[in-house]
Amino acid sequence: MKNLNMNSTRIATIVLAVLLVSSTFMLLSTEVNATVVNTYAINPQINNLSYKIDPSTGLPYGNLSQYEWTSAGQQGNTRFGSGPAPDSPSLLWTQADIGTPGGTPTAFDGMVFATSTTGVRAFNATTGAIIWNCTVSMSFPGFVDIGFFDKINNQIGAGITSTGPQYINLSNGFAFPKQSITGTGWTTLGTAGSAMYWGCMFDDASKCMISVATNSESGKTVGVCINCTNYLNPYEVWQHDFDTGLEALGFGGGNAYFGGYGEGIIFAINLVTGQQVWTATKPGNAGYSITFYNGNVYHSSSSTQVTEFDGSTGATLNHFDVAGGRAFYVYGMAAAYGRIFAQSIQIPQSWVGCWDASNLAQQWKAPAMYDIAYLVGAVADRKFIISIGDYGAGTAYPGYGIVSTGCYTAAFDAFTGNQVWCIKTAFSVIGECIAYGNMYVNIGSNTYCYSDLACVPMSSTYRSADLGYQTFHGAQDLNGTVTGTVNGTFPEKLQNPIFQYKADGSISGSPVVVGGYAYFGTTAGTLYCMDSIKGTVVWSQHYNCSIYSTPTVVNGTVFTGADNGYVYALNATTGAQIWVSKTGGVSTISGELTGWLAASSPVAAGNNVYVGAQDGKLYCLSQVDGSKNWSVTVSQPQLVTAALHASTLTT
Repeated sequence: MKNLNMNSTRIATIVLAVLLVSSTFMLLSTEVNATVVNTYAINPQINNLSYKIDPSTGLPYGNLSQYEWTSAGQQGNTRFGSGPAPDSPSLLWTQADIGTPGGTPTAFDGMVFATSTTGVRAFNATTGAIIWNCTVSMSFPGFVDIGFFDKINNQIGAGITSTGPQYINLSNGFAFPKQSITGTGWTTLGTAGSAMYWGCMFDDASKCMISVATNSESGKTVGVCINCTNYLNPYEVWQHDFDTGLEALGFGGGNAYFGGYGEGIIFAINLVTGQQVWTATKPGNAGYSITFYNGNVYHSSSSTQVTEFDGSTGATLNHFDVAGGRAFYVYGMAAAYGRIFAQSIQIPQSWVGCWDASNLAQQWKAPAMYDIAYLVGAVADRKFIISIGDYGAGTAYPGYGIVSTGCYTAAFDAFTGNQVWCIKTAFSVIGECIAYGNMYVNIGSNTYCYSDLACVPMSSTYRSADLGYQTFHGAQDLNGTVTGTVNGTFPEKLQNPIFQYKADGSISGSPVVVGGYAYFGTTAGTLYCMDSIKGTVVWSQHYNCSIYSTPTVVNGTVFTGADNGYVYALNATTGAQIWVSKTGGVSTISGELTGWLAASSPVAAGNNVYVGAQDGKLYCLSQVDGSKNWSVTVSQPQLVTAALHASTLTT
């Protein structure tokens, strides 16, 4: 129905204007500054960042709980986070760890995990509250102890130690008794006569870890693959003999990769059989780690060359030589958006750089200051994030007469190299974990969470994630205001709309706007969902009747009373019908078939939807399945929308 009781003085906070009884929908305001409503829970996680646009897909990121961080981000040591990353980070929380954590935190199941040589601590990803502590030896021999903790299944996680996996119950932090692994000729991993920077690697897909050891029988270095799937029975899958000291470099394309220092050889070993697939050489060292991206292997190590190898054959495809005397990425690179990201530690001209992954043509570089830079970066949400200084303020870089101004972590636009933000930290960050829209890092003996949740700048790439204008007159009590929106900007030049859209019929009801999407119906019988920034139709549903009422959008569901005597519930993202509920009988008037029509706008609260119908009744329906909880006769017919305030319905 047309909302006859609309009072224009009560809709001052609406930023969308509809020309009533016309077929043109217009957006009249460019931006709204909104206070974030923090509904950031483990499941679902919906906040302002949920409606930010993913540069890879052009769609909103959606539920943030899906964006976890395990095994250096995505597979292949790409260190890529597929979810949003902070645009203007501030410290959300910090907590002390057990001992001094090594490496990068991991994040899954709504928790963040920091691992040190003396244990693992689990934090609530949103609040930083300590969920559990597990004091257990997690040491691993190497140049630098890099502990990490990964997910085995929904109940169990594992940290990697020098004698194999240490399993921990994810719900309470209980450390399962260490299981012995039946190996041939080795007792301790990571002791293979070579510098050990990473020590071992873990593969999410296969749940296998790879490392190296010295075979006491042959005296040779062996690559070892251990299957960690069963916490009661981890087992050695294979050993592979090498003639030199090596370390595990990573996984990708069905292979495990090993390399070392001095000989410049990378070995690709079949992950299933343990057989050598190919070897490749490069100038300088071949240790640290590889990045497997788009079917190829990328390596920088401590040579001056970034090299691309064919993932199937090992053939050298491209290389980039900085022709300097210092190393590239000491720990490893990152990859996303068809690009490779790394750093050079050429004091005093250190820099962060980006290359085209297809030909290693350098795209941009930005200044940094490194001495040795035992750290890695992360790429997410169109940003490359990395520490750009590795010495504390006042510390001199040996032999160069340069004094550090401090440690900083910065985000660079992945496509242009422009600095997006920069924050000062007490120490350099070994690696960033990008999960749930936040950045988690280990600094010193603490874990830190940096987030936009405290202060989110609004721009054309954001979609408001507060309550929005989600129902008729903006609120359940029909007061025409939107709780949570402050300092809004309002249309000043109504003659200059940002976009116009020609609908298929007159628009009689009001639009509602939730999460950057506008929903409205037409007298031609079409319910529209439109992108309120682009002015494009996301989806539409057509009914053989006119739609006069204003829909309501709550908890990802659109509720509307279509003028055929039924109330519909639709998925707000896809438009798929969830349920339909009939609200009245049918009568014949003047020879035409006419239903007792649901014409008032729905009001949703709790688990219910309240809607009036032309049979004179006010109905209470279940939001879950549309079943009728109760109905009460109010008037004949029921044309107006009920107001809900303090658990009382008024109509």
